[in-house]
Amino acid sequence: MYMEVYNSAKEVFRTSANISELKVERKAGTPLYRYVGYRNAMPQEAVNVKKIWSNLDKDIDNRWTGRGADGNGSQGLYMSGEFLEKNSPFPELEYYQQKELPVAAQKIVVAFYEKDKKEDYIEVDAKSLKSMFLFTQTKNLIGLNLSLKVDGEYNPLLVQIFSRAKALNKDMFNDKINLEKLYTSDADASFCRAVGNAAFEVFSSIDFIQVTSARDNESVNIILRGNSSSDFDYLKAEGRTSFFVKEVFLEQVILLMI
Repeated sequence: MYMEVYNSAKEVFRTSANISELKVERKAGTPLYRYVGYRNAMPQEAVNVKKIWSNLDKDIDNRWTGRGADGNGSQGLYMSGEFLEKNSPFPELEYYQQKELPVAAQKIVVAFYEKDKKEDYIEVDAKSLKSMFLFTQTKNLIGLNLSLKVDGEYNPLLVQIFSRAKALNKDMFNDKINLEKLYTSDADASFCRAVGNAAFEVFSSIDFIQVTSARDNESVNIILRGNSSSDFDYLKAEGRTSFFVKEVFLEQVILLMI
């Protein structure tokens, strides 16, 4: 499927009349957020957060970028583009609490706060600690809107890509497969990776692609063009909130704000 979609996407990106209306700009000063966990005993510092850790040949797990079926591809730094309102939960929060990941069994002591109760200090697994970093852009960025829907309708670029790919391989793209299923599939991200790689290849001047989260089918994700050598110096760290989620109630607990 990857190559059918990849080739179809390149053709659509080169010829579609909808390209100009789906170019998007993010102004300098616009916020971007990024979730991180406790990584290899490394402190959760901004310089380690805005980093792509894998080379392309090992970048096989990301949804919109990474090594494709042909061995080529692009890479990107995945950010949340949601604007957080006061007292609102972090977008996609529950999907970032991956306590099953293999991490050294290290304990840390944290301050635990509950409304109308005296603060308490408790011991938790270091791997349960999560942070969300707030960055702002120091320059304007130009990107391409690859969200699943635009103004309530399926993105015309994605519709055109799907139609072309289906014409190339009708057996693979049978009646049980549709655009939304491919876009949000948990089992196989080939469609999205092919589209993302094609976008970064055809539009060498774009800084990012804007997509819809496949986790909640709603949140806005921003994938910044880059590679393992990129320092993303236009991302200015503004602050960090660290927290863990209580296993029983899945209640968000704020531990530290800097």
